[in-house]
Amino acid sequence: MEHDWSKSDERLHAAARSAIQGFVKEHGEVEVCCFFFDCDAPQYGLVHISLDSLQNNIRSAKQLEQFAIEHRNRNLKGNTAWHSAKYRLTTPVLSAFSTNGGDFEFGCYRTVEFPAWRELAGSKDLPAGAEHEDDYLGSNLRLVMWRVAERLVSEDAFEPLLLASPFMVGYSVHDEEEAILRLLNWPRNAQTRAAPSGRPTRHFGNSGAGGGPSLS
Repeated sequence: MEHDWSKSDERLHAAARSAIQGFVKEHGEVEVCCFFFDCDAPQYGLVHISLDSLQNNIRSAKQLEQFAIEHRNRNLKGNTAWHSAKYRLTTPVLSAFSTNGGDFEFGCYRTVEFPAWRELAGSKDLPAGAEHEDDYLGSNLRLVMWRVAERLVSEDAFEPLLLASPFMVGYSVHDEEEAILRLLNWPRNAQTRAAPSGRPTRHFGNSGAGGGPSLS
């Protein structure tokens, strides 16, 4: 039983464009650093469109850092600290940005329903791969989110937003992964310095609202 995933692509793309337009009207003054598709699980047939402000994202990253500091100081003392040093020093993973959609200031800004996914989840006639391969429904859901993200970038769909630098486009699947698919709107000097072999970096995709060019 093969499913026509192009319909899901179009549905999510239309919803994403609408969400961006709505966000500009409602929160056009907010500097945005993240645009993510969030999915609890494919069988629920829901994808949330979530955005985060730069200010909130920095706050979340700092809170996680503080938690990590306290966690290490509490657990890495005494003669047995070496038993779990690797785990304690690498968990949680710290980053300059938070990609946890649950912490976004505008988490679940829009929700898109896909009834066909719920029907697929209950089907016993789905294509099956090898044991080590991804499952049909979950993998195709990820491909839908990736294709739509790439399409939005190619269309400069994020240009009306007040973009932070850099600006992240990605997706998350609850309790599984958070994936950054594109990093856009790099500072111009960062692009030039990061170019290999001293060559200028080519500019693709969204240029941001009043910001420097982006890097695909």
